[in-house]
Amino acid sequence: MRTLLGGSLRHMSGRPARSTRWVDRVRAMSEDVKGWISAEENGQERRGGRTEPTRDQNYDFSMWARHTSRKRHLRHVITWGYSASTQRIMYPDLTIIGASALLLTLYNDAVLEPLILPGEPHMLTTTVLALVVAHRTEAGSARYTEARELWADVAHSSRGITRLALQWMPQSDQDAYGKAQAARLCRMTKAFCITLKFHLTVDGGDRGARQARGSNNQLEAPVGGPVGG
Repeated sequence: MRTLLGGSLRHMSGRPARSTRWVDRVRAMSEDVKGWISAEENGQERRGGRTEPTRDQNYDFSMWARHTSRKRHLRHVITWGYSASTQRIMYPDLTIIGASALLLTLYNDAVLEPLILPGEPHMLTTTVLALVVAHRTEAGSARYTEARELWADVAHSSRGITRLALQWMPQSDQDAYGKAQAARLCRMTKAFCITLKFHLTVDGGDRGARQARGSNNQLEAPVGGPVGG
């Protein structure tokens, strides 16, 4: 009897904690939804009207982390109407397609002999979709390769600028001022590369620091990996 009573009391005492956790989850989800909507509206909030062109947001590492979140599919459904891409194709593309589909549906319903399409267009569409998937995969690899090549160009250009500048700077063993300015030039050039890495990534491409924070808070570069090398 005591065992049953103790178990019931423990069960009842655990209910408020459980309900509190659910309330916290609902509040966190509500904050996420507000953040998703505001993130989509930031690119269009300064427009005077829907007829004005949309402005795409700058894509950085924080947006990449939000894009790879496990809640991204839910976010896409909720923010579909706020998306600049959706507003861009709403008129006249989707309007014409929707009007054409409506007219065809009314025609098939009112006329005795409805319009029937053969199965070949559907087969061709499947083939085209497969080609599009392959193209998207190749495009992703091409962007990663381009990012690596651009970073290599930055490194080579930095070496070239340093070499040319040192050739024209007066410096010798007895010239302390010239040697100090040459060392300062090298440090500034190196600082530019490091600053650029931190501008493109959240931690400058330091994989050790990223792993220390844990996989849940991991933020990658927009190209799918660290840009450093």
